[in-house]
Amino acid sequence: MERWTYMVHGFGSHVQMKAVEFVDKLECSQLCSWCGIVSLQMYRLSCRHILCDVCKDRYSIWNSGYYAKCCECERLCTSLRAHGTGDKRVRCVYADNGCDFLGPLKQLDEHLRESCALYSTVCHKCGDTLAHKDMRNHHPTCAGRRGVFLRSSYARSALDNLSAACEKFETAVASAGPEEGAKLRDMVTMVREQFTRIQGQLATGTAWHLSPTLHF
Repeated sequence: MERWTYMVHGFGSHVQMKAVEFVDKLECSQLCSWCGIVSLQMYRLSCRHILCDVCKDRYSIWNSGYYAKCCECERLCTSLRAHGTGDKRVRCVYADNGCDFLGPLKQLDEHLRESCALYSTVCHKCGDTLAHKDMRNHHPTCAGRRGVFLRSSYARSALDNLSAACEKFETAVASAGPEEGAKLRDMVTMVREQFTRIQGQLATGTAWHLSPTLHF
């Protein structure tokens, strides 16, 4: 059975630039002649080729007396007209996993946000994965992971403190005896792990936690 899948743009953040399966094959007039995207705003050029709003914004030349030079026929086009496709029926992006949603493309984003049991997200407080539709109820009551929750500014300060602690520990290891040195090396390893983890969290914008097992 042939399937009709197209990349979509402008129909909501949860479906932005995702491959979506359409129930019926789209006509050439319903997708961009330049990039093949199905966009919320589609425009018919005077040369009759179709342009999505992504290509329109990227390639249009507004101060030269025409809107765009068509990539297909190289004609200079002067007119644009809205040509929407939001009413076309699509399946959920998780149809292969069992979701039975079938409805207009313009309703797919809402379906993922509000009702799809297979569309998951990660809670930034506790790190658990759950259905996006359940996040609204989960988040206000989530106690977070065991540990101390830190804001970004505090996390950066903690990162500086950990870096300084690492340097002091490494200096102490170099001058300590064999027995004391082994204990200090274990402490340095623990501090380094915390240091690396918080660095990664700062880089990705995730929530910051310090392990309660780390004591100075």
